[in-house]
Amino acid sequence: MGQHKKTFQELKSIVYEKTNGHCGYCGKELEQNSMWHIEHMQPKSKRGSSNLDNLIPSCTTCNINKSNKNPQEFKALIIARTIRYIRNAMNNRLPNLLIYLSDEDEKRIIKSCSALLEEINRLDLKFYFEDNQHA
Repeated sequence: MGQHKKTFQELKSIVYEKTNGHCGYCGKELEQNSMWHIEHMQPKSKRGSSNLDNLIPSCTTCNINKSNKNPQEFKALIIARTIRYIRNAMNNRLPNLLIYLSDEDEKRIIKSCSALLEEINRLDLKFYFEDNQHA
């Protein structure tokens, strides 16, 4: 006898259980009957397969942001967006604060912000599926 082909609901249930019902990227808890996506970790557009080992549950936000990136490219995007967000905040808000600080405090704040940006750039991001070894 041959294996029976899995229905979409069976596949969705198996993928959901791979991470115990969490988004494979951000770790957000997903409700099995709510809106979430079966995500190809290695995108089909980049020769990713539809085999179970390449599928993971994903919340809508992660699915949209990841788009057709592989996990490494998605991590790079997250870091780049975080750095851009902090730089924008520093450029838009920090000057208003600095006028009230002493020169010494201003230098300390700018040095701390620069150190934060460097630290973010060195982060070794781990997605939920990597850190929790469910998938």
